[in-house]
Amino acid sequence: MTELLSEWTPSRPEWFQNESQLNSVREALHSRFADVGSQEECRYLMRLWWHLDMGYQEVSYEELQQFVSPPKMSMLNLLFDSMARRDYESIDKWVRQVTREMPETRDR
Repeated sequence: MTELLSEWTPSRPEWFQNESQLNSVREALHSRFADVGSQEECRYLMRLWWHLDMGYQEVSYEELQQFVSPPKMSMLNLLFDSMARRDYESIDKWVRQVTREMPETRDR
């Protein structure tokens, strides 16, 4: 799992089925994970949001483990596992699950 984030770059598009799927994941991260009620957690989740669209490592798995709550980290691990297996159907299921089960985040 720890290597996954260091390996991801937009030049390796196989992590997602297509750009639409990547955008769905990023939208779920933004709207369901990055709650401004916890500034430190939000900061690292938004770094992950950027990381998925940048050509460099924006955040490490260890940083996420340190700053993201255990329930959210558990959900992220499901996503990372699906990405590592290139299981695009599971990634779509993850987006649906997050949208269904997690409340929308508070914005500024």
